[in-house]
Amino acid sequence: MKRLLLIALILVLLLISHPVKAWDWQNDNGLQDWNSLEELEFFLSVDDTDSHLYLIANADGIVYFNNQCEDRAFNLRDRAEVVGKRLETEILDRHEYHKWYGVWLKPNHYHVINKALIGNEWHYVDPETDEHWLALYLD
Repeated sequence: MKRLLLIALILVLLLISHPVKAWDWQNDNGLQDWNSLEELEFFLSVDDTDSHLYLIANADGIVYFNNQCEDRAFNLRDRAEVVGKRLETEILDRHEYHKWYGVWLKPNHYHVINKALIGNEWHYVDPETDEHWLALYLD
């Protein structure tokens, strides 16, 4: 019992000396969300990520022509960061893909897209086509 009280006292002292911070929503890397849908659409119209083919070789130097969606999504994310904007990547499983595209992916397949926040709106962007849509409202 004394050992348990001692452990509790140590934990209390640790918490007092190192208070737990609530989640800080401030963005430390300086990236900003999009100000408007027009701003996102302009960025997509001048960006050419969707017109490039990205080739990545494995450790043996073999190049495969699959999984282009994640390469494009990562590239679009990186290009948005260059202009100071946040454009995160999202993975859609086959059920989510069916919800948004109306077509079923094969089992154990996925599709990678991007996500843009505009105010309280969550928009998805398909990096292969620049198609974008309102996925949900956050409030």
